Amino acid sequence: MLTRPRALTSIVAVLALAGGGVAAWQLHAPQIEPLAPLAVETLAPATGIELPHRVVGGGGTGGPAFSFDSPTEAMSGGSQLTIPLAGLPANKVVVLWGEHASTYDGGLAGFIDSLRRDPEDSHMERFVIEHSALGIAYRLDLTVPTVPVGSPMTRWYVEHDGMIYTFQWVRPAGDETSRDTVESMIASWRWS
Repeated sequence: MLTRPRALTSIVAVLALAGGGVAAWQLHAPQIEPLAPLAVETLAPATGIELPHRVVGGGGTGGPAFSFDSPTEAMSGGSQLTIPLAGLPANKVVVLWGEHASTYDGGLAGFIDSLRRDPEDSHMERFVIEHSALGIAYRLDLTVPTVPVGSPMTRWYVEHDGMIYTFQWVRPAGDETSRDTVESMIASWRWS
């Protein structure tokens, strides 16, 4: 049977060894370099854009309801809306919602961080934080080689009430003619 001083000494020694092991592990654990801060912009859409249709999404079990104005009727499919824009079928807006933020380690910010750390796989070209009617959104400009081949895309990611919403504009390469329309659609966004 150990006496109290000997038992206490043994416990302290074990704790010291364990603490030293944790400290050594932390020193040898890979250090993640902090990323540079993102540029911050404010959406300033053109005026006078015709958006005669009101689009409504979300609500019920699909997260908070939202609405925005659109140049055409939306096609609905579960937790996705597709709005065709002028020109080729590849020129469209797709709004997705329902992905709970806790799916990603660190929520939306953790997801964005992972994309920024692997720009080749995410096809990222430019990332900014943008203030608009969506709230504070992450805007990502990218070109996905398979959707359709070489189509540029701009995505706005926003977290609202624990859900992640993606407002995505897909267009043919070199075609920026619908940018004013898309930005006006975002400016008309309302959380219901």
